[in-house]
Amino acid sequence: MSRPGQPVVVQHAPDPYLLSHVPEPIVAAFEEIEVRKVQHKAVPEGEDPETALDVVERAGQFDALAREPIQVAPISGFVRVLDGDPFLDHGQVLTFRRRIPRFLRNRADSPAVRLGGAAGRGAAFDEKGRSQDHEDRFHRVFMNYILGAPPSGEFLASASGACYRPGMPTIQAVRAREILDSRGFPTLEVEVHLEGGTRGRAAVPSGASTGAHEALELRDGDARRFRGKGVLKAVANVTEAIAPKLAGLEAGRQKLIDEILLELDGTPNKSRLGANAILGVSLAVARAAAEAEGRPLYEALGRGRGVTLPVPFMNVINGGAHADNPLDFQEFMLVPGGFASFREALRAGVESFHALKSILRSRAKSTAVGDEGGFAPDVKSAEETLELLARAIEEAGYAPGRQVALALDVASSELFQDGAYVFKKSDRSRRSADELIALYEKLCGEWPLVSIEDGLAEDDWDGWRRLTERLGGKVQLVGDDLFVTNTERLRRGLREKIANAILIKVNQIGTLTETVEAVLMAQREKYGVVISHRSGETEDVTIADLAVGLNAGMIKTGSASRSERTAKYNQLLRIEEELGPRARFAGFEALARS
Repeated sequence: MSRPGQPVVVQHAPDPYLLSHVPEPIVAAFEEIEVRKVQHKAVPEGEDPETALDVVERAGQFDALAREPIQVAPISGFVRVLDGDPFLDHGQVLTFRRRIPRFLRNRADSPAVRLGGAAGRGAAFDEKGRSQDHEDRFHRVFMNYILGAPPSGEFLASASGACYRPGMPTIQAVRAREILDSRGFPTLEVEVHLEGGTRGRAAVPSGASTGAHEALELRDGDARRFRGKGVLKAVANVTEAIAPKLAGLEAGRQKLIDEILLELDGTPNKSRLGANAILGVSLAVARAAAEAEGRPLYEALGRGRGVTLPVPFMNVINGGAHADNPLDFQEFMLVPGGFASFREALRAGVESFHALKSILRSRAKSTAVGDEGGFAPDVKSAEETLELLARAIEEAGYAPGRQVALALDVASSELFQDGAYVFKKSDRSRRSADELIALYEKLCGEWPLVSIEDGLAEDDWDGWRRLTERLGGKVQLVGDDLFVTNTERLRRGLREKIANAILIKVNQIGTLTETVEAVLMAQREKYGVVISHRSGETEDVTIADLAVGLNAGMIKTGSASRSERTAKYNQLLRIEEELGPRARFAGFEALARS
């Protein structure tokens, strides 16, 4: 008997392979399809499931283009209704019985496709089994359901063979523990154990500069332990409240599992269980499911479509809440986008980082690094800092702007006070939104700036609108505290044409599903997507896989020092190597313009 997740060849044919490993589309011609409506009832013992099915109508022959495994349930087993499936009426399910072309047939009975997921939400069929919109939509919806169905097994078909892969193993245990992040503060680590011994592990990041609209990170508040920053309450919520509800569920049903987590919490900002508890479980489930499939996480997240290596935004000089120097802006970044590969881009960023270190030493300035691996020298202004970075790029042998550009994270919410932006750390001057926008225009005119993050405060929507009108066509404007990886806030930004990119932090929102929804919403509207770390990180490299799996195009994961930062870069190097000729480096084309 095969292990769950292990492919089993059921047809002897030359060179059988899995669809997910095939670069070009595969055409599988189905000879006929029958649309059936099944009452949700158990089949009496000994009765053939076929007798429980009422045939509604037969659909015509069509060809299906598929690049992913086709999800099926064997006809010898009754097709069960899945709780929470938004497509289904209570007690009913549409199934399809198909005949497979001769070159794909095996000795087993033809399978029946089990439908599920939200890919075709609200689809309606006429009496001929076709979509009420158009016959082509019937084909598209049908294939979406096949590809999105929760698997009891997978029928993997290609022109040279066919495989059947047993279904995803179920969750047996969920465990949690308190560990340390890169700042020496506690954070949460979760392990999900599946039947058969597979497990997935995830550690939760934590931010220092947090937006007011972020999901709540649950801390103990006990001053006797870790100065109140312990996470034993979150650990208990995982093991006592969450684990029993997930036992027995298929690990591959990420959306359903995340919905259960949200229902268990029941609050808009995840304050009952804690976003750290919820996120740890959500990410660990995804890792366990990928392990069970024998796929890297980036491939599982992107279903084989993730091939884009992101441009790194490397935070090399810190100010604001991240440093004790006079700089009011929080981060000054190198953006090595003018290269053909991620490996070359990373090398340019690293060499520029070391050139910057040499320049700082020559000027008798500190080269100690902060939480995110960047320097925090005693420099007086943004202009002086940008001059340092441009000189470092040149001394490393690269062209500022053409090969390595610059970016800012202003973290303006930290400056906002009584309706104005106060430069508390430097000259204590007060600026209006328009005066701050004018400063950005000046800096963009003098230096090769390609991106400004959080240029205005999280609730200064009017100011953001003017910022976007004046600079959105010239530079990427990233909303971090503005959007907090939240689709409702992003939807408002899209509607009002505010900003042109979103920063994605998994712990701002709390589940993998919500994170992916925010990314896809932004991508549909041509907004840029920057996957980001937090100041409190661990050796966990999930965000590297997320950036590639979702073809985000940009990643922000710190400087070229501190192992919790370089761990993400090293994972991206591995992924680029694994993808081989399929890998594509996003380059400067990934940056958004209005």
